[in-house]
Amino acid sequence: MDLLLQAAKTFESLLDCEYRIVLGRKGNTRDFTIAFSKEGFYHLAGFQYIDDIDNLKRTKKDVIFDDILKGKYTHEKIMKSSFSKEYENRINHLVVLDKILEVNEFICSFNAKQLNFPCIIKADFVMKNITDNGGDTFIFCIERSTDEYQHLVTGFTPEDRKKELYVSPNNLDFII
Repeated sequence: MDLLLQAAKTFESLLDCEYRIVLGRKGNTRDFTIAFSKEGFYHLAGFQYIDDIDNLKRTKKDVIFDDILKGKYTHEKIMKSSFSKEYENRINHLVVLDKILEVNEFICSFNAKQLNFPCIIKADFVMKNITDNGGDTFIFCIERSTDEYQHLVTGFTPEDRKKELYVSPNNLDFII
């Protein structure tokens, strides 16, 4: 099966799911719910970086998701883009997103200002997961002020930053 289609099908299975997360430390708790939408797939797959594929920027994000399921966009087509690097970094994680969410090592609040390196990630929470190949995957969630749900909007950490995130305890406010 096409890798992009496989990722979209995994994501589609999460559209009716919600994950309620409760974090606590030293008597303080914080809870949030992760919900999924068709529009969210666009960002998680890194499509916002791809400028040279017809209609990818101009078409509504939920329509693009449906078009992937119909086979209009394929892994091969996206990989032909000059800007496919971000997509390539994310797609293998998206294929197993459901498994990654079920088996996470920790979840904590995230503050990019406390990291030991420049970081443009805008997120409120980070989830660390160990993948089947033994590597770490970090998924970032951003809090939406308009509703009670968190949405996975930032995606996955590039390989060269994972170790620095892991060894930087200053960004951990809440740990399960």
